[in-house]
Amino acid sequence: MSNAVHTDITGMLKFLFRMSEKEPIKTSPEVEAIRKLGRELAEADRNASLSGETLRGTKWTYVATYERDPEDIDTSAKFTLGEFEVYEKSNSDRDTSTFYAEARWKGESVWNTSSKNYRWMSHRNTTDESKQNQDSLNKAVKEVAEIEGVTLDDIVALCPVRFG
Repeated sequence: MSNAVHTDITGMLKFLFRMSEKEPIKTSPEVEAIRKLGRELAEADRNASLSGETLRGTKWTYVATYERDPEDIDTSAKFTLGEFEVYEKSNSDRDTSTFYAEARWKGESVWNTSSKNYRWMSHRNTTDESKQNQDSLNKAVKEVAEIEGVTLDDIVALCPVRFG
């Protein structure tokens, strides 16, 4: 979900709460901490190296790189939360762009995708979807959410790297 859409939905929910004069649903300290961390990661610099620990004691790291030169733009990001890891890398030059993303759980790849696009020859564009299925990814994210005491949606929203 894009930040603009997320902001629109959040604004709409705040408006509805004010209109109904009801208090927002109370959440656990774990959920609040995960959501706060998600906001911090969303605001991180393009060249960032951050790390910490969740309320449940799970170590996390986030490393992002952004390199631009006259020939191309290279970006990469890796987010690790305990044994869950998500990685993405993209390279864009004058004529082509490539993208690769992967999710790993307990050292095993549970999802990946890649694509290559040609600016002037769109008929050669390719996308290689994951050999693993979406169920493996959902199962991994649900397990991470259970460990952290939050919902699957909280983990997806937390993650600064696109997946699934």
